[in-house]
Amino acid sequence: MDGGLVYFAVVEFVDAQGGRHTFQAGSSGVKGLPVGGEVPVRYLPQAPNSARIDLRRRRIGEVAARFAGGTLFTAIGIWMLATGR
Repeated sequence: MDGGLVYFAVVEFVDAQGGRHTFQAGSSGVKGLPVGGEVPVRYLPQAPNSARIDLRRRRIGEVAARFAGGTLFTAIGIWMLATGR
C-alpha cells in the first residue's frame, strides 16, 4: 500500500421491520455513488447486519463494456490478418 487515504462508503438503511442499521461498505473505491444519496442495499431479512451495497448492475455494465471493446479489437485484428493489411 502506498500510504494514501482509503475511503469506504457508510450506509444507513431501514429494514422491512422498521429497524435502522448502519454499515461500512466491504470494499473501498465505490466510485460514482452519490454522497448523501440513495444506493441499493441487499440483506437477508433474518440477518440485516449482513447488508451490503448492491453493485451488480454496475459490475455487469462494466464487464459488458470491456467485453464489447475486446470483441471489437479482436474483430479488427482478424480483419487485418484476413485482408493482409
